[in-house]
Amino acid sequence: MTVLAWSVLSLSAAGAAQGAQQPAATICRLVLQQEQVERDDLNLGLQLALTQVQAAERIHTLVEGLWKKDAIQRIVYLRAKHDRETAVIDHDRARLLLERQEAALEQYRLVCGAYSGDGTMSEPARRAASEAIRRYRSADCDVLAADERRAGADLSFFEEVLLSARDLRASDVGTEQDVILAERDVEMARKRQEDTRARVTRCRTETSDTRPQ
Repeated sequence: MTVLAWSVLSLSAAGAAQGAQQPAATICRLVLQQEQVERDDLNLGLQLALTQVQAAERIHTLVEGLWKKDAIQRIVYLRAKHDRETAVIDHDRARLLLERQEAALEQYRLVCGAYSGDGTMSEPARRAASEAIRRYRSADCDVLAADERRAGADLSFFEEVLLSARDLRASDVGTEQDVILAERDVEMARKRQEDTRARVTRCRTETSDTRPQ
């Protein structure tokens, strides 16, 4: 739901109010076409994310077998486990982005339908638009929640990497640079988690009035 889209719809509304239905209809077609392209791109992203999940699952199964045989280092196993977990989260996020976009597209269709007529919406259309808005805002919060889950998974993994880097440094095998980079990754993941957690809380609070009672 871009600023551009809202801007052109606002222009459509002004045009429709002044009786200029043809320009309004033209602008609406442009917006709907752009939003449909965005929807299709997100659908492709969902399919690609599923492929990532399937590959990560296969790699995890392979690495887990080696780990049980003590044939690989612990950090290698943890990385494969992390990759599988984040692939699942990324797939969930891709699905939620698609749901959010479909809700936005539904709003545009309903509003443009009114613009192409007499500029007013029927009561059923108003209810449908309200429900689409509720779905959009709910999906928006869920996308943020997926971001928080991803940050948490990253933080857990990077903390393990940091422990490993420090152990290797203490044994004169690793370098101080490795430790610094690992500390950086932990701090960045922690900040992302804190930020997204605050955003999720704010989003849930702001949209609580849109949830079904």
